[in-house]
Amino acid sequence: MLRDMLSDFKNRGLEGTMTAKQAYVDELKTLPIALNTGAANEQHYEIPTALYRLMLGPWMKYSCGYWPKADTSFVDSETEMLELYCRRAELEDGMTVLDLGCGWGSVSLYVAGKYPRSQVYALSNSATQREYIEEECKKRGLTNLTVWTADINDFEGPEAMAGNGGEDKSRTAGNFSSKSSSIEGYAMEAGVMPTPSVEDGDSGSGDTRRGDAFDRVISIEMFEHCKNYQRLFAKVAGWLRPGGKLFVHVFTHATTPYHFEKSWMAENFFTGGQMPSQDLFLYFQDDLKIEAQWVLNGKHYSRTNAAWLSNLDRHKTEAKRLLADIYGPEKATKAFVDWRLFFLTLVECFAIDDGNQWAVSLYRFVKPLPGKGVDHEAMA
Repeated sequence: MLRDMLSDFKNRGLEGTMTAKQAYVDELKTLPIALNTGAANEQHYEIPTALYRLMLGPWMKYSCGYWPKADTSFVDSETEMLELYCRRAELEDGMTVLDLGCGWGSVSLYVAGKYPRSQVYALSNSATQREYIEEECKKRGLTNLTVWTADINDFEGPEAMAGNGGEDKSRTAGNFSSKSSSIEGYAMEAGVMPTPSVEDGDSGSGDTRRGDAFDRVISIEMFEHCKNYQRLFAKVAGWLRPGGKLFVHVFTHATTPYHFEKSWMAENFFTGGQMPSQDLFLYFQDDLKIEAQWVLNGKHYSRTNAAWLSNLDRHKTEAKRLLADIYGPEKATKAFVDWRLFFLTLVECFAIDDGNQWAVSLYRFVKPLPGKGVDHEAMA
């Protein structure tokens, strides 16, 4: 199947590839920020944490690890990647950081521990992930990490979460309405949203009602679940202070973006998601400007998935018991096989052509300082 897909990409030719990519970009601009967020939760993020404890490493990092050496261990691959994020996102102690789509908090917990004077905010659409992170904060004695629960479609930034316990109160029965809290509304009166960092020589206004509260927004393997990057980047830009930066980690194909649809993988694990191309985000720079981009060979992710698969196999009995609790005893074996097939598929996908087709891309975008942005009208 993967070879057939690559053959199709090649047969498009240079002109066909660019025409298809431009049409794809135009289509994304017509879509919501994300589709089928409920399905993503059901497939991955509301599954009991106990199952992921069997498969993932000590940081509960459900994303690609970094394997700089042949003898890098699975445990070290997690911390190697977390350190890489810190360097490439240009994090410093004292910053205010949002972990967007935080998963089980590997980045949030690592950053909060490494930079104790920073304020870290973690956003997830999963109640089970929030519970896990808050419990880890207690165990580690972390007081500089706050967890929020909301859907990215409706999340309006820190001001919408203030005073409500960190949960978007528009959520009903697992879904979110389009209603969002006003920036000037009740949430502001609570005065608990993060305050923008004050640079040397800037006394700061102390106005907690500003929306541009963050020095950094970090998002690890969440943008693949999104569609309308134009709207998403505009939202993130509104949360960043001028000069603030967005750091993104996604898996990508070298040349061709595509939706996950009409396949076993799409139906069971990536409903509503997409595979970005390495250059896809560069078409959405209205509000944030690319500052740096890196690509990690796909073999990093192949090795990561192989490690998850090995852990799953090693804990087969316990995994099947947990899957029986989730899906019922009659479906436990099928669910176990599905998870194995999921990991096996990704092991092969990211290793194909020596890791040079599907890979992992890292990006750092910056919110321009006033007067430093691109004049789009002048360029028209």
